[in-house]
Amino acid sequence: MEQWSTEISVTQALQKSIWLLQKQYAIKNIEEVNYFLFDRKHLLDILLIIPRQIQHIFGDVLLELQVVKDPEEDYEGLFIIIKSHFPPKKSLDLLERMEEEWWLDVDINIKKVIGIDIEIL
Repeated sequence: MEQWSTEISVTQALQKSIWLLQKQYAIKNIEEVNYFLFDRKHLLDILLIIPRQIQHIFGDVLLELQVVKDPEEDYEGLFIIIKSHFPPKKSLDLLERMEEEWWLDVDINIKKVIGIDIEIL
């Protein structure tokens, strides 16, 4: 009974975290993101921090979160797409600045499963 109760609590905590993520990201295929994060709950904290770091550099931008799979590379991860309204050169400069000021210090194991990219609007 106790294990069942713990599993419900973990599921409820995950649902709350997903709800918080939906406030910060446009999420492509929410079911896939839920499934991906169910076994990788340790990523939730960083996913809630990343938007602040991006907005510190880019200002108010739309962020999209999606699961990316590459069967040839046996890779599955999350990608955060920054929907930038800046020209391509400036967008890339801002991304490089964010990487230098913050992303380079993030644990390598997190960077193996979370990527950040830009889409110019």
